[in-house]
Amino acid sequence: MEKKKKLSVDAKVAKAQLHAYEVLTEHVEDAKPSVDGFKTMIEKMVERGADGSDYKRPALLNKNQQIDDRYKELLNSTGRAKDPITVEKAQEMIVEQEA
Repeated sequence: MEKKKKLSVDAKVAKAQLHAYEVLTEHVEDAKPSVDGFKTMIEKMVERGADGSDYKRPALLNKNQQIDDRYKELLNSTGRAKDPITVEKAQEMIVEQEA
């Protein structure tokens, strides 16, 4: 997501780029239930003792935190997608890039 190209000066191409970006953002947001489910599964394993051994507990908690951090980082990289993008806004962005 962070390697996103600048918007094209051609309005049709810019509109297609914005649509592709919105689709990618949707895919990231659609992954949330899977991420939450996986985190819940790890939490249950920690609560039950993960095969009866306490030495795995810190590793599982660490992995759970890593999953959460990676998903938050992915969401933050799509921060602009939280704002609705209109054709007018796309045209404004093109004008800004030309300047």
